[in-house]
Amino acid sequence: MVNLQGALFPILQDRTFAQLTAALVFVALLALWLIAVRRGPRLGLLDLAILTSASLLPVYHRFTDAGLLLVAMVWALSEMKGKRISAIACLLLAVHSWFPALLFFMNMPGRMRFSMRSHTRYWEWSILPHEAWLILVICAVLVTARFRPSAISADQSS
Repeated sequence: MVNLQGALFPILQDRTFAQLTAALVFVALLALWLIAVRRGPRLGLLDLAILTSASLLPVYHRFTDAGLLLVAMVWALSEMKGKRISAIACLLLAVHSWFPALLFFMNMPGRMRFSMRSHTRYWEWSILPHEAWLILVICAVLVTARFRPSAISADQSS
């Protein structure tokens, strides 16, 4: 799962509060995006990346739906010639798509066993919901990039 409720529930211990908090985070991201758009109203690939990434947070999705992050990766790759820190951070954070396969491989019978027990707080708060946390950070990086004047001018030139 890549939705934010799954990451918040082990911490908050209340399903309704976790759903409400995830919805509020989504609304806050959209509000920040709208404020950024008002500063430079022309929409571009960065805006699509923000909207597709943020759309993964408020409702239940399986990890296969995280393919929507490809839009953010395409934006990041298009920004690499300028070596923008936001683009590099976005690409590094998107590497998380390899983690589920790695964790599965490490837990296969006959292979090296994962030393962490699956019912520890650390496991439930960070490792298990890592996709949701990383998507939230990707959204924060993208929204921050939208506030930079260079992001607006770069999107307008394309």
